[in-house]
Amino acid sequence: MALESEATREAKGVVEAIAADNGLFTPERRAEAGPDFMRTVDNLKSMTLAATQKLAADLYDKPTHFILECIQNADDNAYNLGVEPKLRFSLCHDRIGIDCNEIGFKDAHVRALCNVGKSTKTSSTDSQDGYIGEKGIGFKSVFKVAKRVHIYSPPYSFDLDNSREMGIITPCWVSNPESISSRLGVDYQTQLTLFPLDGEDFWNLAEDFQQIKPTLLMFMRRLKSIEISVGPCSGRPNQFRHSKVTHTTDWSSDGRYITIHTVDAATNSCPPIQRKFSVSRYICRELPHEPLRELAETSQVVLAFPIDQDFNPVDETQEVHAFLPVRDVGLKFVIQADFLLTSNRQEVHGNSLWNIYLRDCAVKGFLKSMENFRKLEGLQFSWIRFLPIEGVVEGGFWGKLKNDILRAVRTNPTLLTRSGILAKPSEVKSIDDSFLDRRGAPIVGLNSLFISSKYPRGDMDILKRLGVEAFSWDHLIQHLQTWTSSNFAGLSNSWHEDFADIFDRTWGASRQSICHKLSHMPLVPLEGGGWVTTHLPITVVDPIYFRGPPGLQEIPADVQLRLVDGQASQHKSRRALFAALGVQDCSVSVVASLIFKMHDSLPSPSLTQAIEHVRYIFAHESARDHEKSTNLFLYDSNKVAAKGPALYLLTDAGPYSPYQLFQRASAENFKARFLYADYKVPKEQSQRYESWLESKLGVRRIPKLAEGGKVSPDFAFIMKVWPDRVLGLLKMHWKTYCREITPDIELAISSHQVICSNGSSTSSWKLGNTIAPDPKLDEAVARLQLPQSAVFLKLDQYSRSGWQFLERFGVQFNASVDFYLDILLQVSSIDQQKWKNVRSAYKSIGQLARLSEHEKIRNFFRTGRRIYHNECFSSAEECVWDAPESYKAEIATKAIYGNDKDVVHLLYDIIGIKDASPSAVLRDLQDRDLNDTTFKELLSIYRYLTTLLCPKTPSNGELDLDEGKRQVKAVFSQKSYLVIPGADKDLRVKSIDCVWDSPIALPTKHILKEVYKDYGFMQDFLRQILEIDPAKNREVLKEFEKLKDEDLYSLGVAQAVYAYLHVHTKDPESLCNYFQRREIVYVPASQGKAQQWYKPFQCVWKAPAHLTHVVSLDKYYSDDTKTEMFFKKTLSVPDAELKHYIGELRFLSFQSDVDSGRVSQLYTDIQRYGVSQKEYVRACFQDHPLIYMSSSHASRRWKRRDECVWSGFRALKSKASLARPYASFKELFRTFLEIGDATPQMLLKEILGISCKDSIVSEEQLKQITELLIALSTFSKKGLTEPVRRSLMLKRCWPCRHAHEETTTLVSCDDKFFINDRRDIAAIFEGKIPILTFTVEETGRLDDLLKNLKLDSRRLSKTKGKNTSHGVAKDDPLETRTLQMKSEALVRCALHRKELFSSEYAVRLCRQLRSLRVKTVKDIKLHYLINSQGFNLDEIVKGYINMDLDSEKPTIEIPMDTNDAKTAYVDHLPNGLISFLEITDLEAREAIGVILRLETLRQIEEALDRRCIARLPDKQAASEPSDSEDEALVSSTVVEATMAIDPYASKQPPGEPVLRKSSATPPPGPANVHAKLPGTPSRSTLLTPAPTPNGNHEQPHVQSPRQNTKNRQSPVPPTISTPTPSPRSNHSEEDLIHRSPTPSASPWALPPRNEGQEFLGDMSSRTERVVNSARRTDLSQVEVVLPSGSPDLTSHTPCPSTLDCSLMDASVQSPSNAPPENEETLRTVGPNSSLTPDHSSGTPGKEPFRIFGQRSDRQRARDTRVGFEGELFVVEALRMRFPSFTKVVNWTSNLRVYDPGMTEYGHSETTDITYKDLDGKMTEWIYEQSLHMNSDMPPWLQRAKASNFSVKDGLWPTYYLEVKSTTAACDTPFNVSRNQFKIMEEMKVPSGIGTLPQRIYILVRVYDTTSRVESDVFSEAGSSSKKMRLYVDPWSLRETLLHFEAKDYEVTSRSSHRDIKKPEEKSVWEAGRRGGKGEEETFAQK
Repeated sequence: MALESEATREAKGVVEAIAADNGLFTPERRAEAGPDFMRTVDNLKSMTLAATQKLAADLYDKPTHFILECIQNADDNAYNLGVEPKLRFSLCHDRIGIDCNEIGFKDAHVRALCNVGKSTKTSSTDSQDGYIGEKGIGFKSVFKVAKRVHIYSPPYSFDLDNSREMGIITPCWVSNPESISSRLGVDYQTQLTLFPLDGEDFWNLAEDFQQIKPTLLMFMRRLKSIEISVGPCSGRPNQFRHSKVTHTTDWSSDGRYITIHTVDAATNSCPPIQRKFSVSRYICRELPHEPLRELAETSQVVLAFPIDQDFNPVDETQEVHAFLPVRDVGLKFVIQADFLLTSNRQEVHGNSLWNIYLRDCAVKGFLKSMENFRKLEGLQFSWIRFLPIEGVVEGGFWGKLKNDILRAVRTNPTLLTRSGILAKPSEVKSIDDSFLDRRGAPIVGLNSLFISSKYPRGDMDILKRLGVEAFSWDHLIQHLQTWTSSNFAGLSNSWHEDFADIFDRTWGASRQSICHKLSHMPLVPLEGGGWVTTHLPITVVDPIYFRGPPGLQEIPADVQLRLVDGQASQHKSRRALFAALGVQDCSVSVVASLIFKMHDSLPSPSLTQAIEHVRYIFAHESARDHEKSTNLFLYDSNKVAAKGPALYLLTDAGPYSPYQLFQRASAENFKARFLYADYKVPKEQSQRYESWLESKLGVRRIPKLAEGGKVSPDFAFIMKVWPDRVLGLLKMHWKTYCREITPDIELAISSHQVICSNGSSTSSWKLGNTIAPDPKLDEAVARLQLPQSAVFLKLDQYSRSGWQFLERFGVQFNASVDFYLDILLQVSSIDQQKWKNVRSAYKSIGQLARLSEHEKIRNFFRTGRRIYHNECFSSAEECVWDAPESYKAEIATKAIYGNDKDVVHLLYDIIGIKDASPSAVLRDLQDRDLNDTTFKELLSIYRYLTTLLCPKTPSNGELDLDEGKRQVKAVFSQKSYLVIPGADKDLRVKSIDCVWDSPIALPTKHILKEVYKDYGFMQDFLRQILEIDPAKNREVLKEFEKLKDEDLYSLGVAQAVYAYLHVHTKDPESLCNYFQRREIVYVPASQGKAQQWYKPFQCVWKAPAHLTHVVSLDKYYSDDTKTEMFFKKTLSVPDAELKHYIGELRFLSFQSDVDSGRVSQLYTDIQRYGVSQKEYVRACFQDHPLIYMSSSHASRRWKRRDECVWSGFRALKSKASLARPYASFKELFRTFLEIGDATPQMLLKEILGISCKDSIVSEEQLKQITELLIALSTFSKKGLTEPVRRSLMLKRCWPCRHAHEETTTLVSCDDKFFINDRRDIAAIFEGKIPILTFTVEETGRLDDLLKNLKLDSRRLSKTKGKNTSHGVAKDDPLETRTLQMKSEALVRCALHRKELFSSEYAVRLCRQLRSLRVKTVKDIKLHYLINSQGFNLDEIVKGYINMDLDSEKPTIEIPMDTNDAKTAYVDHLPNGLISFLEITDLEAREAIGVILRLETLRQIEEALDRRCIARLPDKQAASEPSDSEDEALVSSTVVEATMAIDPYASKQPPGEPVLRKSSATPPPGPANVHAKLPGTPSRSTLLTPAPTPNGNHEQPHVQSPRQNTKNRQSPVPPTISTPTPSPRSNHSEEDLIHRSPTPSASPWALPPRNEGQEFLGDMSSRTERVVNSARRTDLSQVEVVLPSGSPDLTSHTPCPSTLDCSLMDASVQSPSNAPPENEETLRTVGPNSSLTPDHSSGTPGKEPFRIFGQRSDRQRARDTRVGFEGELFVVEALRMRFPSFTKVVNWTSNLRVYDPGMTEYGHSETTDITYKDLDGKMTEWIYEQSLHMNSDMPPWLQRAKASNFSVKDGLWPTYYLEVKSTTAACDTPFNVSRNQFKIMEEMKVPSGIGTLPQRIYILVRVYDTTSRVESDVFSEAGSSSKKMRLYVDPWSLRETLLHFEAKDYEVTSRSSHRDIKKPEEKSVWEAGRRGGKGEEETFAQK
């Protein structure tokens, strides 16, 4: 060994002295100091060590912060001149080397390094910028990652070891540094070597080293180079490559730029990566006082702006530096300043004046940096990108910096304008190119008002944030508004054109607003000079137009228009601008409208102007048809203005032209006006022109016929001068004239004299009296053989078609009616009595007569004698058409001409000869002698009058039928014109002495119905005309009552009367009232009852037998429909209805003997009939006592509605409770009568009623009050109303027995009293304090009420009791060992149904119970102290046990006396343990006593299993630790996960897993135990419960065998505690969540291929066999079980199944799960194992136990395989059956990943298979498969069948199939998780639902798969279908076929209904749901 140098010896002495100063005592020094002194020293050292370690650990958030601290120290080091300061990091898996080429360590440096807060840098004065670090604690951060640090800086060589006492500040000399310091080269003087923590390496820091940012070198005062070397990793070659990165800096000569070079030696990057920054410095002077910077006179703020090689900004956020990076606050430039930092160097002191001043200087520095920017082309205009606009931390220190920088830039001239000067952002605007003129200059304004165009367009948003407005139309208009018309006129055309171009391309969406503003500016030049605006008030009155395009007719000169200058309008943009401002095109319609306006009134335009106007209008086709064309003024040949209709065209076109006809006008003093000759157009247009003049302007080409509806003077002139040309003129122009003919004109032309001829001579006749010379008319006249010929019109060239128009003027062209009327007139004037041609004339007239000629014909016949009969003529007034046969007064023409329809038409229809009127017939009858008138003649009169006055068809209204009937009725009522035939003599009677019908004979009336029954018309005559009615009801009733009084009635008579009254009643209401006042409803004798008469209200038509207070009529009168309708409709006698049943109740309420059966029947009827009359029923029961209580006193058996409650209490005596006696009438009393349950107000009222009677309470009253208060307590859970609470507090309603008193009085809560909830304490203080007189049981029932009233503090159990032991305590090893061995069972009870617990808590609780000691003492005293409500009492009684379980050494002290000890064990010890373990569950509390009584652990385990006490989450083999092993147990116990599941605590929908990591504090309870997993790093990450919004922690979650983070979740969000995965591990975080204590994979996940290989086998071959088996399966043989039927499973294999609701999901369990016998067997059931002792151990007296355990790899592999193959089998079978079923879509389980052709599901898993039955095929299959197993189908399936499975798409259900597979028979239990159980409940089908459910859950049971790998997976085809069964809607089967059994919470299905438990045999699950504090209640509370 080499000799130590002097320097080395001195250095070693320094190190040893420091170690001694820091408390490193040698054994000699310890002995010398003494024990007391050393105890003090040790105490101080432990405190110092703890503080130092905590400071080093808590100071920095990141473990890797030591890297920055080392860089900081390197920059603060001293270096030799000429040496480039360097720092090197070398990272290997087992060490980190840190090398620096500084001068080396000095004595002071070593001392500072081994101290806290004693930095050598604090007061140094070697730099005005100060040191980077001055805390003196930064170096200690290395111990967050390193256990030991070796420092080698010759001559110093020592280490600091955190595992040693005070090791982080106590150095230890290392004598042989060469082996450690082999990497030192000549350049590096100082070396630090870090060694990792136990069990860890440094590879997890590699990424942190590689992410060191080179920018930190910019502000290092000395350090110029950093080298980072990461060595290769042989174990993980793919994760970390060997790298060697070197960062160096290069400053420009002027110091304004720095380039950082980065070279990666591993990649040989060439050229190196370069980062360039523009650097600006600002010297801070007048610094504020700062103790840490007292020597600093100035400080420097450096800003570095990242730029690229072209000096363009780099858009990246940079970190703030205080020589080292501090944090990224979002700035885009680096700030370096001598900030004062917090202890962790991760934030600056925000309130430090020093830092605030530096921050203000940074703002000034930013302004200064802009000077550099303006000198560089790249940054001159892009520097604004460095502004802190977005992303900067808001508020606080850095938010203030952001705002200050922006404020400084805004308020200073920082932007360049277009003129090159600087300006403030608020003073300039940005202008877009679209607002520039053709020279590129702004259209208005100076260049100095606009920012430079070189600012990038992409930075406009930044400029806007600075206050730079974008130049817009608003600014442009604002500028132009200051100009006048002279300004606009003075601008060049190019400016106006540029302005128009700008408008054309920039107006955008605001065009309307811009145009509105521009319209007020004189922008439009006019022809002839002048600039005008275009705003509306002016342009509306005087529009501006563009001149029309060339080629159009020239606008007349006299048309005044404002036209735009032609040159300006030719420019496209200017024209568009003018158009936008309202300038219009000068259209023809505009000019035409102005022309027409000039012609609307006088004076008319001149001759020349008028001719131009006409030519312009004619030249434009669009104006020719204008409606105002006729208003144009024209000029005649005399140059006089006139309108067109007054003028004729000057043409000569034959004898009928105006020119020829009017040439004699002057001679006749008549002047015709012709159009002026200059109205000419080119010859080719003349025809169209003249036509237009005629049609549109009204100029005439033919003579004018009409004027004012009469013949015009022009035509009258022609008729006078040219009479022979009139007919020819009409014929030539008839098409025109026919439209002008009026009646006056027609009359005038008809009267015009024309030349006619009668064959031999000519004469002048009126045109209307002539006959056309037609050959057919000549023939007609010849046939009539008239004495003289007719007159014919003389016409030249006659043709019927040419002259037919003359027919309009009366000329006859046909043998018409007029022709025959003339002939008839001639004939009737001559005595031609034997001339038979008259009938033919009548016939011709009837045939030819038109409707319009009827009046003319009628007048002709009524003006003379024209009716021929009996060889003579008579007038029409002397004739009638029809009359009775014996009628003599007038001529009846129907008998003469009735057989010729044409003549009938003429005489009856046209002439209007009518029938003989009733009055005429009556007069004729009255004129006769009745004795000479036969019955037959009278019948003819009856028949005629009936036919006339009672027509079968509606009358035409000419005959007043009512008046005729009145006349006939009056005559027949006065005289005896009615005949009643008799055998000997007819009887003649008046009509008033008759009736038509009557059911009984009437003494004063004749009944005619039977007399005239053979004459059908007589009923109409008698009933309708004579109005002879049936006998009136009152007559019949009067006679009927006479019969009643004379006892002459019978049932037949009564029935006839009632039927008659029904038929003839017109006023049913009056008749009904009549009957209601009299007893005239006859009921014959029957069943021993005499005949009787009743009123209608005493009757009903039909009623049940038990309705006795009314009479039922249907049994007597039901055979006659009319009688039945009389009672039902007329008298409104109903069937028995609601009021009758209520009336029967009232009737019974007055009876002494009541049949309760009848009452029930009546309640049934009321409930059935009162659905729609609930209010009526409610009112009746309120007004009358109709509720029968058979148990009540006879006088009070009937109750009103308000005297009852539905569900009440026995103590509530004022209200009758109906729930028990009338349970079947719940709808009546609850729904109809709205009788509610007893309310707190009712109970309180009764209590107060008792308290008001007497001050002293009797025993009966005490009992009632107690029961009432207990009843009130039941309402307290939901809360009492404030009035009730206040009354209970203030009123005297609490029975209390005061001290030294024997009577009980009532007190209020303001009085003093105590509550008896402990018998023993009550017995002690009885008679000494006031105590409520409740028993302990009654107090328990009052618990909720007392809590609600906040009276818990008065309970006697709140009295403090303290046990004290007397005598020496002696250990009882036997009892101690007994309790210790039962600790695991006690823990099971403690954790049973707990909402949240961790396995660490279970371990700690077990350990604590195993460490307790049982001791015996001589005596135990129990002290009770009452010190409240003014009482101060201390009572001492005998005690039985003294327990101290919360201390480090828990003990239980028991009296030595045998009897007392037995009492202590049996009574007090269970209660003490229950209290200590905080057990609230009743079953668990009961189990504590059972545990203490049983002797063996096996008995205890079986007893707990029977009581469904859940087993603990997991267990593993471990021996019982001794006291000395506690610490080892804590450090070596493997903590798996914090697990708890509450299946009802969350409403989270299925399929959405939640797995949260959180740093939140775990819930109160045992501390989380961090433990080491073998083969993993010792550091661990704890996933703790995530805080919920209300502050609670969410419950943890445990993965099921198929779950991962994407799977469906447990109902409660998960929280998992798991070790951090090692970087070397290839497992995902999900795999590590359940990492087992051994290096194998998760106990619930599929093991790797090399583990469980023999169980997994060849998956591809197995999969193929499963698929083939499934495809051969016949699904028609599959069993389907439905809930509502009665499935017959007796012929099938029994199928008990298990629903696992335990704390964790489990994989499939079956008897075949057991491993081979030759293998070691552990009693585990996957993750559901409980803490059960392992009896396989043979160690006597000490039974080992298992706390945590796992399933073997073979078991887990097998479970996964069975589950996967079962799902694959079902999927393939369904795919073959249903074409729309696909594996990719419908297989929704994550196990499908094991199918070679499938990928991971990738979504939240709800069930294994999800299938939307789009076509109803699956629903139909379920129906068919369930027919042979279910006798009754559910209603929804019946509805599907009724629709023939043809429901529309979208209405079929979605089926959710959960597959459960086992290798054994069907009776093998199978597991269902709580989450699946909850989904099952959510998807349950409501009972009786008739519509198709949207979701249906199905459990698919696959069983009898093989258990050996080498066998086929499933049976052969044909039998495999019988290995599957479907349970549809399993939730509804839970009470029948599925048996829920909470053994680890499991449910077993039953094979048939015969296996169903009887109601009293309640399972644990049923008990939990139906009563007590069972399972369901516990879940609900959670």
